Amino acid sequence: MLYRYWVVRYVPDSGRPDTVGVGVIASSSKTGDSATRFITRYRDIPDIGGPRKEFAEFLRGFEHDLAAYSVGQSQIGLDLHSSVFSYVERVRRQNYGLLQIDAPMPASGNSADEVADLLFARIIARSGETQHSTHRVTDLRRLARESYLRNGVVAKRLVERPKLEVKNGSAKIDIAVVSDKYQEIARAFSFLGNPSQELRDRVIAWNFQINKLRDEGASLFDVRRNQEVRISPDAPVLAVIEYPRTKGQVKIYNEASADWEELGIIPMTAEGLPHHINSVQELLVA
Repeated sequence: MLYRYWVVRYVPDSGRPDTVGVGVIASSSKTGDSATRFITRYRDIPDIGGPRKEFAEFLRGFEHDLAAYSVGQSQIGLDLHSSVFSYVERVRRQNYGLLQIDAPMPASGNSADEVADLLFARIIARSGETQHSTHRVTDLRRLARESYLRNGVVAKRLVERPKLEVKNGSAKIDIAVVSDKYQEIARAFSFLGNPSQELRDRVIAWNFQINKLRDEGASLFDVRRNQEVRISPDAPVLAVIEYPRTKGQVKIYNEASADWEELGIIPMTAEGLPHHINSVQELLVA
């Protein structure tokens, strides 16, 4: 699928040519699927002068503003892509001094998350640990999808490019199995990378949207069958994970898993998926 992406840059002095990429924004013109990846620590910004620490705080606020703007626009009836595109383009044209945004460029991928992950790793990430973390979650998504596709019965019920719409927002998902007999959604999370605030925020945001699913249900558009499907509040929800190892990683995972237990989200490793998928097959053919 075709996406547009923007590179966000740190420009400490507009009179000098020195700039540093600090993030990417990806958005689809067809589905409205969007994702952002930004540097979360000022130490990850190369020291080319200027207020790096203050800029990192500003960048975090910009990311939150972008998310809030998208949700706000959906509440008044504009599609997500239009709100993301118009907001980013307005910021780009206004030129915020320290923060500058390159003109949008095309990229292809299976999801905005995948495009943002790959571009962030390729263009932005500088520490081996950050790149390693980004690649891990991308690989985990791929492994999870391949596991579902290997089962012929389950593969027929997979939704292409799934996007879950909840009240006043949407929830990122990587896998959706939908039939008259059974429904299931899943998203991948790796806790083996840098235990950053970005990962914590991503988990919190997803949990918030799944809580809406549990309260009122949700809808999901099935591209293959060209129809909207209603997702039950009781539908199984999986978090396909890589377990943490370090103290910092364990702390974030424990925070996430406490909420997951309340929300009925099932953590599962990629190694455990084949057995689970066989159980899903039995439910589909029962």
